[in-house]
Amino acid sequence: MQDTPPNSYDEVRYPVHAVLQAHPERLAVIAKLMGMNPAPVESCRVMELGCGAGATTIALAHALPESSFLGIDSAAAPIAEARSFARELGLRNIEFLQADIADWKPVERHFDYIIAHGVFSWVPHEVQESIFTIIRAGLKPDGVAFVSYNAYPGWHRVRMVREMMLFHVRQIEDYVERVAQARGLIRFLADSQSEEDPYRALLQHELERLEPRSDEALIHDELNPANMPLYFHEFMRRAAGHGLQYLGEADFHEMHARRLPEKAQEKLAELEHDLHAKEQYLDFIKCRRFRQTLLCHQQVPLSRSPGRDCIMALHISAQIRSTNPEAEAKTTENAEFQAPGGARVTTNRPLAKAAFRRLEEAWPQALHFSDLLSDVRRALCKNPATERQGDAGELADILLAAYSAGAVTMHSCPPRPAAEVSPYPVASPIARLQARSGRKVTTLRLSMVQIADEITPHLLTLLDGTRNREQLVEEMSRFVEAAGAAAGKRVVEGGPSVRETVEAALEELRRMALLVR
Repeated sequence: MQDTPPNSYDEVRYPVHAVLQAHPERLAVIAKLMGMNPAPVESCRVMELGCGAGATTIALAHALPESSFLGIDSAAAPIAEARSFARELGLRNIEFLQADIADWKPVERHFDYIIAHGVFSWVPHEVQESIFTIIRAGLKPDGVAFVSYNAYPGWHRVRMVREMMLFHVRQIEDYVERVAQARGLIRFLADSQSEEDPYRALLQHELERLEPRSDEALIHDELNPANMPLYFHEFMRRAAGHGLQYLGEADFHEMHARRLPEKAQEKLAELEHDLHAKEQYLDFIKCRRFRQTLLCHQQVPLSRSPGRDCIMALHISAQIRSTNPEAEAKTTENAEFQAPGGARVTTNRPLAKAAFRRLEEAWPQALHFSDLLSDVRRALCKNPATERQGDAGELADILLAAYSAGAVTMHSCPPRPAAEVSPYPVASPIARLQARSGRKVTTLRLSMVQIADEITPHLLTLLDGTRNREQLVEEMSRFVEAAGAAAGKRVVEGGPSVRETVEAALEELRRMALLVR
C-alpha cells in the first residue's frame, strides 16, 4: 500500500469550503440549550485545527470583526493561500500558523471555541490524542469544541470499497490515474453483479456517492492510507480520558429520533438515562458514517431539557416551503412545511402554521422570538394586551420541536443578510472574490451555494455598491454580448431581456443570503 507523502496537501490541494456546522454561534446555541453560559459570539476567541486554506476561519473572521481567530495547519501552500485571501479582504482579526498539531501546544486556556473539522480521522492515533490534549489545554472553562470524524457502523461499508480501491491502485503513483482507476474499479465491480444481487446495490450506492466528488477529495479521503473511523462510544471514551464530556451534535436534529419509526423512538426513549448508549444505538439505526460532535470540560454542569426561557431569548430562521399554502392558518386544517434535506413538519395548530408561514416569508432573515410571536398574534388577530402568556410557551415548544426535527435554525447572533435589494446592491466581499474563479460561493450564513448559470457569477463580482441598476444592466449587456461572441454564438432572441435577467438574479442572490444591502 502506497504511503501518502508528508506534503500531500501541498501537492494535491484539498477542495475547501466553509463549514456551516462549525459556526461558533451554532455551537453557542446548543451550549445555551444544554444549560451552559458560552462566550458571546460577537466577541470571542476561536481556533481551528487543520484549517487548510482557511475557508471557514476567514468567513467567520469577516462575519465577526470583534472576535479573533487562529488557524493552524501543517501544509505550507494552504496556509500561504489563507494568508493571501485574508489580506485581500483586509482582515485584521485573524492569524494563520503553519505548525504540526502533534507538536503545537497552546500557552493557556485562551479559546472560547475550538474547531477540528476534517482532520481527526485522517491523522494517526497519537495525533488524535494531541487534538484532545490541545482542546483540554486551550479551551476556556465554558468553551465548546467541535470535532468531526468518520464513524462506524456506516463507515464499514465505505471501508470495504476503500480497501478494494487501495489494493487496485497500490502501484500507481500519479494521483489523476489513481482516482480514475479507483472509480473504474467500483464501476466494474457493480456491473459484474446480477441485477438482483444485494452486493450490486451496495456497490452502486457507493459509486453514486463517489461520482460527484472531486478527484482531490477522493485522493485525500477514501484513498488516503491514514483514515481511522471509530464508534461513538470509542470516541467518547478517549475524550473522557482527557477530561472532556459530550455536549451534543452540531446538527441538533441528529440527537433526536423524530424522523424514525415510532417503535424505534419508543426503544430509544428507554435509554434516556444513558446518553452515550442512546447515541450509539442511534448510530446503529441510522448506519451513521460521519459525526460532528461537540465537547466541553467534564466539570461543566449540563441540563438535557432546554427551558422555554432560553428559546425565547434566541432568533429563529427557516428555509421552509409550504406544500399547501391554501390551508388557512386560523383553522385546524392540516398544513405541511418542507425544509431542504427532507425535514417535514405537518401541523393543524394555528399558532404553528402562522409561525412557519412568517418564517418562510422572512427568509433569509432571522426573527427574534418576541418579534415572531408578535407577528403570529397579529396574523391570528389576537390582542397582545389581553392575550394569555400561554401563547409564548406554546410557540417555544413548537419551535424546539421543529429545531429537533431539522426544520428551523436557532441563532444567538444571527447573520444580517439584506432584507431587500437596494438601489446600489452590495454582495458579500468573500462571495465576490470567490465568484471570480468559480460558481461555488460562501453565503452570509456560512453555507456554500452553487450558482447554476454562467452569467450570475459575473454579476456577483460587480456588486460592490458603486453601481445602480442601470449601470449593472449596461455592464451585464456588454458581458453577455462579449460572452456570446467569444463562444461563436448570437444572443438568443425571444428570451428574457438583460434587465429582466439582472433583476431576477439580484432577487435570487438576496434569497441565497449573498447580499449585504
